[in-house]
Formats: sequence, structure tokens, C-alpha cells
Amino acid sequence: MVWICAAVIAPFVPYVKSHVKLKHLKQEKNWVTSAAGKVMLDTKVSVQTPKQLSPWFFLPPFVISLVPVVYSIYDRSDLAITFAYVTMALLVGIFYFIYRAQFRQSSEVIDENTSLSIALTRVRRHHWRRIWIWMSWATGLFNVAFWLTINSFVGMMITSGVYTCAILFVVIGAEFSVRKAQEKLTAESGKGLYVDSDEHWIFGLFYHNPNDKRTMINDRIGMGMSVNMAKPIGKILMGFAALCIMAMPFFGLHFIPEEFAPMRIELADNSIRAYHTSLVYEVPLEDIREIDLLEELPKTSRTNATALDTLLKGDFRVEDVGQSKLCLNPTVAPFMLIVTHDATYIFGTNDSEQTREMYETIGVKNSLPSARPE
Repeated sequence: MVWICAAVIAPFVPYVKSHVKLKHLKQEKNWVTSAAGKVMLDTKVSVQTPKQLSPWFFLPPFVISLVPVVYSIYDRSDLAITFAYVTMALLVGIFYFIYRAQFRQSSEVIDENTSLSIALTRVRRHHWRRIWIWMSWATGLFNVAFWLTINSFVGMMITSGVYTCAILFVVIGAEFSVRKAQEKLTAESGKGLYVDSDEHWIFGLFYHNPNDKRTMINDRIGMGMSVNMAKPIGKILMGFAALCIMAMPFFGLHFIPEEFAPMRIELADNSIRAYHTSLVYEVPLEDIREIDLLEELPKTSRTNATALDTLLKGDFRVEDVGQSKLCLNPTVAPFMLIVTHDATYIFGTNDSEQTREMYETIGVKNSLPSARPE
């Protein structure tokens, strides 16, 4: 997380330095126009009514993304997995509204050339349309692919990798296509009236203009958007983003007790309880149908869980056993396999003898049959 934080910030260092130098150079050379610092709007462009994509273009990928949701609800799948499917489906729906919001952004204004403003605006909108349609289809199909490979760790990793690469390919390709078009179209600009908003861009990164009524504004280069930090919502959004970046190095602190805290099993109030930093699972004895002691842990694949060298906790797919809830140290055998009417559990501790004694206490005294997989 520390390195990610550094990777986010480091590329902007030379950019900020260059921006400061450029600002000083403009002052020295008196490169200031009459439009400097003003909010410019080309009324001839703004009165035009652009044609947006119909929501019907976004409906097929949204319907496709609902397939895993419907099945998981019907199959009564794990709540966390169902929530993941629902989240991806909602993203597909949200993409349409993001597209509409971006499409309504003010037109590009570089100078008094209305034709240039129209062309630049069309370039942005063309690529916005392309990106959000692609994102909708890619996300909808990814939701289905993720559902089909949920029990295969390798399958999930391949699916996620393909999805990520596809999105990056389209987004980065669109960004550089827009930059190339902007560079070509504005090559002859600046001879007369020229819009210059540098004084409202802090370090060239953050837009702050109390005279601008807009909350979202187009980035000066490329197809991205920024928030107006002079607006309350802009301050909130940028503050939240900054807080997230600064907090990143601390996100992993909870793994310290997770990795080193011991696992233990207790028998109390006619139930077996598995602890790791706190109570993880509680299984009433009356619900146990079968119990067994595994000298080796079968092959596992994580579905919704924490998986460290010395800790497996959460929902896993276990070979020859099926979907199971684990709380154990995989390096310390044996492990208790417990089957109830509703779920399968595999527990372990950091003490082999304690695990064996607990198995004898529960299995023998309660005369429970073996749960050993055939």
C-alpha cells in the first residue's frame, strides 16, 4: 500500500514542477491574453442540442449482468457473493447515467473559432460514447464469467485479468486518441483571442474558480473530468480522495493481528466456537450431523475469505468436500470437519493435541458419525 501511494503521487512531481516553470515563463514574457482567468462560453455551440445514445443501447449488457444475480438469489448463494454480483450489475446501470452527465458538459472553448469548439466537443463525446458502451458490455460479460468461474481460483484470476486489460486498452486508447485530435485541431489556435485558465488550476492539477458555476469541468487535455474545488461538493470529493490516498498505507495494519493471532476452539453453552482475534463461527451441537478428523487439509480455493500462509478464514471451495467455512492454520494438522444441516465447517488450532482432544470430546461423547469424504 505504501508503494501504491508512492506510485500515485510520483508521476505528478515532474508535472507540477513543469507547470510552475511555465507559469513563471508566462509572467516573464507577458503571455497574458484578455481572456485569461475568465469563464468562456460559446453560445453558438451551447444552444445546439446534441443527440445522445438511447438507454436501449445500455439495456442488453444490463440484462446480461443480472443473470448471476437471479441465479444466486434462486440458489441461495453466499450473501457476500450475491452482493458482488449485484454491485457489478449496478455498475452497468450507473455507466449510462455517467455517460449522460458527461454528455451534458459544456463545450470546449479554445478561441473565437466556433467550428473548432464544435469539433473538439464532438471528439470528446464520440469517445465518451464509445467508452461507456464498452464498459457496460465488458462489465456485464465479466459478471457472468466471474459467476461461471467462482469455484476456480485460476479461472477467476484469468477472468479478472482479461477484464482489466480490456478496460485499460479501451480507456487508454481513447485518452490518447482524444489528445492527438486536440493537438491537431488546436495547432493554429492562439493567434487572436485565446482562453487561458491557468490561474484557476492549482499546480495544474486542481481547478478552483468561485466564478464558475459548474461543479464538474473538462480537463484541459484528454477526455477526463475534474471537480471545481470552489464548490462545496468539490471540496468534499477532493477531500475524500485525498483522505483515501493518505490512508492507504494504514489499510494493511489489520493483517498484523490477523496473521499472528492464534486460532482456538472452545466448547461452551452446547456449541462449538471457533475464535481468531474474536468469535468467528459458532455451531450448536444439536445441529451437527457428522464430524471427522482430517490429518491433511484437502486442496482449497478461496471464494470469500482471508488466505495467508498461516491463516485460512472464511468461505472456501474444498476438494472432495465442497463449499465450506474455514477457520484454521493450514500448517498445523489435524483439522476438524463438521457437517451441519446448513453448512460445512473445517476448524483447526495452533495446537495439534488441543484439536484432537476437542474432536474426541465432541465426536465420541455425542456419538456423532464420521464425516470423512469418500
